[in-house]
Amino acid sequence: MNKENLKWKLKILFNTNYIIYENFLNFVKRKDILINKNSDILIEGFPRSGNTFAVALLKSLNKDIKIARHRHEVGHVLKALKLDKPIVILIRNPQDAVISFFLRENVSIKIGFEYYIHFYTNILKICKSSNLVLFNFDILIKEPKKFISIINEKYNFNLCLPDENIIKKAKDLVFLMDKEELKRKKNIYDISTFISMPSKKKKDSKEKIINEITNNIYLFKLQYRAFKIYEKIMEECTIK
Repeated sequence: MNKENLKWKLKILFNTNYIIYENFLNFVKRKDILINKNSDILIEGFPRSGNTFAVALLKSLNKDIKIARHRHEVGHVLKALKLDKPIVILIRNPQDAVISFFLRENVSIKIGFEYYIHFYTNILKICKSSNLVLFNFDILIKEPKKFISIINEKYNFNLCLPDENIIKKAKDLVFLMDKEELKRKKNIYDISTFISMPSKKKKDSKEKIINEITNNIYLFKLQYRAFKIYEKIMEECTIK
C-alpha cells in the first residue's frame, strides 16, 4: 500500500473519534487551515468536490475572511460544530469525485470509494444541524452567485455577489493554490492531472477508468454503495 493510500485508510479508522482526532491535530503541520475559535467559516467535502474553488471565491470577495478548510475529515466538521461555526459541506457525484481524486493524488479507486462512503455516511448523521449547509458541486461551479447569496442569508455575511471579474480572479487563485500545493508534494503521480483544470488527458483517462470500474465487480459494488449514500443525502439533507 502506497503512502497516499495508507493516509486515507487511517483517516477512515481514526477521524470520527473526537478524542483521538483532537490529539491528532497537534501533529498537523498546517495549523492555518484548521478550525479554531477565530475562524469565520469551515468549508469541507470529499476531495475534488469544489473545495478549492469555494475557498478562492470567498477569498476573492473578502481577502481577510478566515476559512478553515481542506482537511477532508469528519473530525474537522465535528470540531466546527462544537465551536458553533458556520459550516459549508460540498458534495459531488461519487464517480466524478473519486476518479478526479485518483487522477490527482494517486489514491486507489477502491480507497477513494471507501472514503467517500465513510465521509458522507457520517455527514448524513449531522446534515440537519442548524449551522451546516450542503452544496451540490454543480451549483457552486455553475451558479457561484447563488452559492454566495445563500451563504450571506444563512450566516448573515455581507459578501458582494461575484461578477465575471471576481469569478476569473477566483479561478486564477485556484491555479495559484494548486501551485503552492505542488511545492508541498514530494511524490506527484502526474502533474498534468493535478492542476484543477479540464483537459483532454483527464477526459480520456476518466473514460478508461469508468470501463475498469464497470468490469470490476468489487469496484462496481463500491460505486453503487457510494451513489446510494449520495442519493440519500440529496433526499434527506437540505441540498442547495
